[in-house]
Amino acid sequence: MRLAVVCEDDESLRIELIGKFLADAEPMVAKLTELVGYYEVRAVNQLAQALTSLAGNAGAVELRDAALRLEAASAQTCTPTSSILKAEMSSILRTLECIRSVRRSWWSRAIDRAEALRRGRPTVTTIGS
Repeated sequence: MRLAVVCEDDESLRIELIGKFLADAEPMVAKLTELVGYYEVRAVNQLAQALTSLAGNAGAVELRDAALRLEAASAQTCTPTSSILKAEMSSILRTLECIRSVRRSWWSRAIDRAEALRRGRPTVTTIGS
């Protein structure tokens, strides 16, 4: 993942960058959910393209792939069924929740490490954990 390359061992930077990514992605996903519910296929396609780009640029490969599938489903010449769009949207929501979970985990570890340092106890860190 690009984040590991950009941030190296700087966990606080990772947390910050994921936070910024989520700040951009979450409103898009919320709007996509609404558009899928209203079956606004053309608007779904346009916003899915934007989410695909955002996720791809951030290195969020699984989210990019999920958004790309929604984009493809909403671009079909034959009209996609509502259930197909909803299934692809569910995949996006699950993937976004995984990203949130990783951020919460890193945040929690960062707090634990800071607390241990404050108390004078060293912490052991493994790269990529």
